[in-house]
Amino acid sequence: MTGAVSVASVFAIVMVAMVQAGGHAAGPKAPKGVRVAVIARGIPLPTSFAFAPGGKVFVGAADKDCGSHGCGPRGGVYLLGPKASGRRVVSVATGAAVTWSAGRLFVATTGHVDAYAAFNGRRFARRSTVLTGLPMWVNGVAAGPNGRIWVTMGGDCDSCVPTAKLAQMVLSVAPEGGEPTIVARRLRQPYGIAFPARSSMPLVTVVGQDDLEPHPPPDAIVRATPGSDFGFPTCNRATGSSCARFTRPLTLLAPHTTPTGIAVIAPPRTSGRTGHGRSSGCPSAAGSRSRS
Repeated sequence: MTGAVSVASVFAIVMVAMVQAGGHAAGPKAPKGVRVAVIARGIPLPTSFAFAPGGKVFVGAADKDCGSHGCGPRGGVYLLGPKASGRRVVSVATGAAVTWSAGRLFVATTGHVDAYAAFNGRRFARRSTVLTGLPMWVNGVAAGPNGRIWVTMGGDCDSCVPTAKLAQMVLSVAPEGGEPTIVARRLRQPYGIAFPARSSMPLVTVVGQDDLEPHPPPDAIVRATPGSDFGFPTCNRATGSSCARFTRPLTLLAPHTTPTGIAVIAPPRTSGRTGHGRSSGCPSAAGSRSRS
């Protein structure tokens, strides 16, 4: 059953990690009543989390020295340990996005998505390929309610029509692998992906176009549904005149918010009931350090 998420029910908490010239990171600001805690140190550039049985938390990370010529040697997947530590259990050449489903850790990185199984506390004994031959990096990965694996594909330019197949799309694929299904297309830079409760279609964050200062287009949160077409670069939401025939975003965010992560959080239970007799989840979008 596909749950409805109205614009009024969507709130985005954006936490942008700003590194100052002196190398000191500005502390994140949270809403009143919300406590911010450090859960791990020493992970170079954490980008995503996967929660496994037994309290295990895997963190996808990129090397902090990533640049136009590639990344340093510390990218991969880290397992959170005691005393706010992290230990790498999977190494990749670039950054990694992760999700856990049906006893396996799915790791998306440049050009491919792999599934890791049989974790013994230090390493995974088995690895299989789910998707390969992808033209560029995979920004985000999530497991859908039906077990399919969903990925968000980046673009290779700021405002051009990409030449690479499957660029700027949301795809889904069977967990055993096979041909991917195109779910949504023509998104400038789809990134974070998460499923609301009782929904078979995910929410996706989108990083907007950069090169239109002083009036840049907004960033967005969209619902990726089969056949949806968001029209980029013809439609960039800077004005509505070119967007009438394309799928509308669920909500728009301020330009340069850079919402590269999203999670659906169930609100506290109350005595009242909502739509389907249960509390509905609200997405929280998190920003990153850079745009591309």
